Amino acid sequence: MTYTDSVEIEVSLDRVSEIFSDPSNRIEWMDGIEAYEAKSGRPGREGFVSEMVFNNSGREMVMTATVTENNLPASFTERIEASHVTIIVESTFMSIAPDRTQYTSKQSYQFKGLINKVMGFVLQRIFKNQTRAHLEGFKRFAEKDDGIKP
Repeated sequence: MTYTDSVEIEVSLDRVSEIFSDPSNRIEWMDGIEAYEAKSGRPGREGFVSEMVFNNSGREMVMTATVTENNLPASFTERIEASHVTIIVESTFMSIAPDRTQYTSKQSYQFKGLINKVMGFVLQRIFKNQTRAHLEGFKRFAEKDDGIKP
């Protein structure tokens, strides 16, 4: 399953790139994330590995993210893995005005096993809604004092 969604952010491309490139900011804007930990490599660089813990309707889900390409401010790609799925997330950023950026996220899900493939098909709307929540969360965080942590 592959889909794309996007959001416009009232912040310059350079500042959006700066905010996005700090993976520790995820805890501020990713819906459902409870913990984030750097595991190996230099944050944001190709090969960097981190672990995220999500609360998924009362169930803990651990996901490992590996940066596969960093061409910021234009694009950023990572592979996110869990026991039942691998997700390739391609994030692109485009300046549409001096203080306005379009953030586009392309998500490609590769489910492991027949049952997970069926569940992925049945629950695809939930995955799309989750992506929308992440985009909107990033937008709110970036626009609030230009992404300065509280």
